[in-house]
Amino acid sequence: MKKLIVLSLGIIMLSGCSSGGNAPAQTGGNQAKTVNETAEPVTDTAPQTTAPAQQTTQTTGEVSLEDAKAAAFADAGVTEDSATIVKAKRDRDDGRVIYDIEFYADNVKYEYEINASDGSVISSERKANENGNTATGETALDADAARAAALTEAGLTEDQVTFVKTSLDYDDGRQVYDIEFVSGDVEYSFEVNARDGSILEYSQESVYD
Repeated sequence: MKKLIVLSLGIIMLSGCSSGGNAPAQTGGNQAKTVNETAEPVTDTAPQTTAPAQQTTQTTGEVSLEDAKAAAFADAGVTEDSATIVKAKRDRDDGRVIYDIEFYADNVKYEYEINASDGSVISSERKANENGNTATGETALDADAARAAALTEAGLTEDQVTFVKTSLDYDDGRQVYDIEFVSGDVEYSFEVNARDGSILEYSQESVYD
């Protein structure tokens, strides 16, 4: 009897082991799972630097000295051949480029400031000649002849210099031309007798002084 019981138990145990061996294996929680991911296109996130727009310097056109004189004559209502120029130079005033124009006509002295950018009249002044004579009647030399006398004294030609001042003035009761020009790095200053073209004063110095 005991042998039957032991044998039965042995059969039951063998059956249990046989069924446990056929149990399907469970997937462990730590097993790596495969996830189908959609690859996104790689974009360059680095900031794109746009080259700055090239700055172009606009050259502001200026009217010529001759145009500035013409504007002054037109405003004064005189003709160039009836006027005697005593000053005509390019200058700066309040940060803008101007032309200083002075001339005599019909016993009147005219003084003008002309805008170099467009030729407009900035200011004008006129007054009777204090001496009661026109500059043309008093002056034997015109401005061109006075400049020529200064150039001869300096040993230069007109195409070698840049005139910066030509003005008719009075010194010790006589009329003189104050003439200044630059050649290379040297500035020349002259006082020329308006009667006979003689040189009354003459100096030169470096433009860097």
